[in-house]
Amino acid sequence: MRLQVFVSFIFIFLFTAVTAKAQIAFPNFKSTSGLKLVGTTTVVNKKLELTNAGGGLGAAWTKTTVPVQGGFWTGFQWKMSTFGADGFTFSIQNTSNTAIGGGGGGLGMDGVPNALTIEFDTFPNDNEDANHIAVLSNGTDPIHVSTGENVLGTTSNLPQLNDGTLHSAAIRYIPGTLTVFFDGYSVLAVSVDLSTLLNLDNGKAYVGFTAATGGVTQAHDIYSWSFSSGSNESLAIDPAGHFVLYNAPIAGDNCDLEILWYQALKSDGSASGTPVPLTSCEFFKPDVTGIDLLQDGSDYYVSYNKLGLASETYVLKIDSSGNILTTPTLVFDDQKVVAAPGPTALTPSGSALALYSFAKGGTVYRSVISKSPLSLLSRTKVTGLTAGGNSTLQVTQNAGAFFLAFANPDDVYRGFGLTSSGLWSGSKWRLSPRTDGGHDSGSLSADGLVAGSNDFDPTNDQFYAQPLKSNGLPSGNPAVSAKAVKITASDISNALAGGKRFLVYKNSDGQIFVQPIDSKGNKSGAPVEIL
Repeated sequence: MRLQVFVSFIFIFLFTAVTAKAQIAFPNFKSTSGLKLVGTTTVVNKKLELTNAGGGLGAAWTKTTVPVQGGFWTGFQWKMSTFGADGFTFSIQNTSNTAIGGGGGGLGMDGVPNALTIEFDTFPNDNEDANHIAVLSNGTDPIHVSTGENVLGTTSNLPQLNDGTLHSAAIRYIPGTLTVFFDGYSVLAVSVDLSTLLNLDNGKAYVGFTAATGGVTQAHDIYSWSFSSGSNESLAIDPAGHFVLYNAPIAGDNCDLEILWYQALKSDGSASGTPVPLTSCEFFKPDVTGIDLLQDGSDYYVSYNKLGLASETYVLKIDSSGNILTTPTLVFDDQKVVAAPGPTALTPSGSALALYSFAKGGTVYRSVISKSPLSLLSRTKVTGLTAGGNSTLQVTQNAGAFFLAFANPDDVYRGFGLTSSGLWSGSKWRLSPRTDGGHDSGSLSADGLVAGSNDFDPTNDQFYAQPLKSNGLPSGNPAVSAKAVKITASDISNALAGGKRFLVYKNSDGQIFVQPIDSKGNKSGAPVEIL
């Protein structure tokens, strides 16, 4: 078994009105806004009771479909009463928000079409182990749960699931692989491609829970739940184009977690040497995401979040060769403020650092951090700004004017002017050159002269670079800088000698490319694959 932390649920419920992202967060179920309760499901003492100890057949689904095709992370706390039957599921289906399947060993999912289910089963039906977790799907046809068919992967190497105590589970889907975590341990990974397995609604489906009992009964209770869609891929490029930072697992290792890597680049953007890990695969520590980079003379500050514990924000200091000068320091840990995994953005603040990040409801916060030692000095809400498609958040300065950029709730990539104290000035302008797709990834060069965003398309993204004036407003027409199958992360370097820049991007297959571009965002050479 491998270890994985489980999120602390001090969250609120949030659906963002964007095409490529969704966030759901219940610290408890005092409110079930946004959920459709089916069958015996009810709320008791702020917990979601799918069935009580006397038995039942229940489900709870999102009222609307949410994005799942591009990847997601979900975690929940649950309890089953002692040594009964039959179990519960976390499921994805695109049939109806009132869908419910067969009882008993069917766990409320048997017979539901167009579904994938992760079952937490406590009864031995049809030669199944009496205590197991399994992933099942029959594609678009009705799923067979009670007969033990349609199993994509299963494990019984587990503690007792229905022991009457509170447990946690997390599920991470990166297109191609679904991983299940139980009480912090990675216990099961299966090959899954939702885009071909299910008939989705523009990449979306209903998600939720089901449970059932038969002749033997037990209670099935969900205490808290968080869900975040998107692949949570992240990268950053040195402003001078000398190296790239990115998140990825350790190849060939038994660690499922994505750690922080350093890759040196040659002058043409190709890889120089082998990648160097900057963080390690720590037990009970989640994935690295939300990477940003700030140059400070010959040194660099790096910020990042931990997926599932977005309130854990770290900063470390490295040199241009990837040597760690200051080990990762936890600079912010406040479960009452941060509500979902997201990006970070670093910028100077006098002799200190300013770090921008998303908080509950998509609000932007600005944290001031001392350089020596690395520690939080203050934290201020940037009044008036609410972020939606939060796959990017970048802040830059040009000609003395600060501005930041992110995709807001209408899913348009925009620039926002900042005052000298780093708060919103009240001005905003459009940066995304296209309107016919969600902007799943955005970039901003450190000198603030080129912005880029992708026109989200699951099959063929086009990445557009928009030249900017010194105040951040668009200048001239955008240029198509890259085409890829689902761009999941991106960044743009500063101008190099001769006005050359680099666009670095990661696609849904985990490949990283460096694309030379000129000061207008036009391609000035062939892309180079570095990973």
